[in-house]
Amino acid sequence: MSEKFTILTVCTGNICRSPLGEQLLALGLANVPEVHVESAGTQALVGKGMTEQSQAIASSLGVAHPETHASRQVTEDILDQANLIFAMSREHRRAIVELNPRVSPSASSLDWPREPQLPILQQSLLQVHSVEALTSQPLAA
Repeated sequence: MSEKFTILTVCTGNICRSPLGEQLLALGLANVPEVHVESAGTQALVGKGMTEQSQAIASSLGVAHPETHASRQVTEDILDQANLIFAMSREHRRAIVELNPRVSPSASSLDWPREPQLPILQQSLLQVHSVEALTSQPLAA
């Protein structure tokens, strides 16, 4: 595990849901330096940016530079570094647990739709409202 508490968001291509989740969580946790947020895809379009729709949603919610995102493929090592994993669907959770069974206890499914919609995103993020809940495991020294 890394020194910081790492939250990983995972979707298929890492161009829509997971980078949007990453950026919104990072924005919401900006005042918590011991938490780091990143994203990856189970079938990533490596090096591609976020879709225009996801960038627009991110910008409308206060993310400064959503266009800087570059997609990456989830790997066993990336999963090993994560303390908490939010899969955007049950299928994504299944894929990451098959890749690295050790992460099963730290992986949850948010069931975000393929095309992000603001009310659903806001509802999902409200479920992740407390830093104490996110960091219920002791932070690594």
